[in-house]
Amino acid sequence: MTVPRRSKGVIQVRDTLEDAAAAMVRGGFRHLVVLDGDEVLGIISVRDILRMWSEQRAASPTPA
Repeated sequence: MTVPRRSKGVIQVRDTLEDAAAAMVRGGFRHLVVLDGDEVLGIISVRDILRMWSEQRAASPTPA
């Protein structure tokens, strides 16, 4: 299955979590299709992004 490059609600696999979050805010989306070129790899949700940010924060050393 391919998705047109101009479609809203899609990001590329090379995009960052920040890029995905910004696209969600701009478009009012809670989910985005993740592409590698024109190939659909999956879907990322707001919950996925929050989970990753939370895990990254927990793994970061806290300043003393």
